[in-house]
This record gives sequence, structure tokens and C-alpha cells, in this order.
Amino acid sequence: MSLANQLNKVKKLGQYFSSIDLSHVFWYKSIDSTNTIAKQLASTAPHFTTVIADNQTRGYGRLGKSFYSPNGGVYFSIVLKDKAFIHSNSLLTIFVACCVAKVLDSILGDKVRIKWLNDIMIEGKKVGGISCESRMKSNGDIEWIVVGIGINVTTNIGQFDVTLQDKVSSLKDYSKTNLDGCHLIAKILQEIFTAKFSTDTLIPFYSSKLYFLNQTIKVHSLNCEYSAIAHSVNDNGQLVVKRGNEYIALSSQTISIVT
Repeated sequence: MSLANQLNKVKKLGQYFSSIDLSHVFWYKSIDSTNTIAKQLASTAPHFTTVIADNQTRGYGRLGKSFYSPNGGVYFSIVLKDKAFIHSNSLLTIFVACCVAKVLDSILGDKVRIKWLNDIMIEGKKVGGISCESRMKSNGDIEWIVVGIGINVTTNIGQFDVTLQDKVSSLKDYSKTNLDGCHLIAKILQEIFTAKFSTDTLIPFYSSKLYFLNQTIKVHSLNCEYSAIAHSVNDNGQLVVKRGNEYIALSSQTISIVT
């Protein structure tokens, strides 16, 4: 992609989302990871600096898991510094997941569901994910948070490893109209920029989007894995599961759906 084409994409983004400061938007044809670049910029970059890429060679998600990022997806990271956004990584991930779900539902209808904590799902298949990373100040306060978002938009699922092809999908498979990645990024950025963070409304909406509540799931931790019933999400963004007569709040664990 030539520099002119990069600049045209940035200008197009500004036409869709006029409140964004385009001098702090960086759009690449290909980089290792938008989160990596955003973290490098974060200490001196202003709030809502945004890094976008057409593809990532070393994309990663929650807990550092590899996130395959070919052409056809949208991949972008946002530097957040405003105190209105400075919450725990779990709560901010939930907030962003809800923003993404609202935008996608406005395009596709009420199709989007969320797999705790950060996977965006449609009809049981993953179409996107969210990753939040932060740096703490010496006094323990959060200095900045970088939130990364990746969504398969027009991605050809045949590009994925054969072991993943029945687990992932692309927005184009559910849309009756052509999808514009730039427009989608702008709509998500605008939703995040303007939405009000309140656990009173956030947790109920997020819970309504979880498609496995009251179902059996498998919990994976470093030392063990076990089956439990997905019970609820608490005000800290933790998934509460019931194992026998015990209720356990999950934080760093991962889960899978028992089919």
C-alpha cells in the first residue's frame, strides 16, 4: 500500500467519524501487531491514539494467544488514558465487547453473542476478539490501557488452519450487504468514544449476550481443568461458575463450551 493510499484510508475514517483526531491515527498495510505498536506509543501518545493494520504477522489476543490476522479483517488498537476509561482489564474488555456487539447487531441484526471474556461469536463461531493490556504507575494507578480489536469481515476462512475452519467465521457470511472495513472501524471507534461506562447497565447487557449461561462449560487453568455450570457475571467482570455446591469467580482462566 502506498503512502497515498494509507492517507486516503485515514481521511475516509475521518469522514465516517468526525470527532477523531486524524493526526493520531496510524494505518499500516502490515505490521506484527497493532497492540505492540500502540504500547510503544502509549507513554507519550494522547488519549484515543489509534493504530490500524490491514493484516498482522504476529497478532495476539488475551493471555498472549496467537490471533491469525490475514487480509479481509479489521485490526486496530486504541490507547486509552482518560479516567472515564481507566478500569480493570476485565471490565474494559467487557465494555468494548458490548460496544462491538451493539455495532455489529446494528448491521447484522441480533446475531452477535459473546463468549466470556472476549470472543465475539455468531452462531457458535468466532468472528472476532478483544485484548486489553495496561501499564501501572509507581503508585499503583493505571497509566494507560491499550485495547486491541480484531474482526473477520470479508476474510476467506479457507486461509485459516484446517483445525480452525469449523470454529471461525466471517461477517460476510451473515450480511446481506457489502461490508466496508473502514466504516466498521469508524462505527466501533465512535461507539467506544461516546458510550457511557456504567456497571449498572454494562453487566446486564453483557450477560444478555452470553450464550452459555446456565449451561455446562469446561474451565481451563494452569494446573487443572474441570466442568462447571456458568452461573452469572459479577460486577468485577468475573464469570461466576457453580461447581457442585461451590461458586467460583473466574479471572485469568479460559473456558470452552461442552457440546
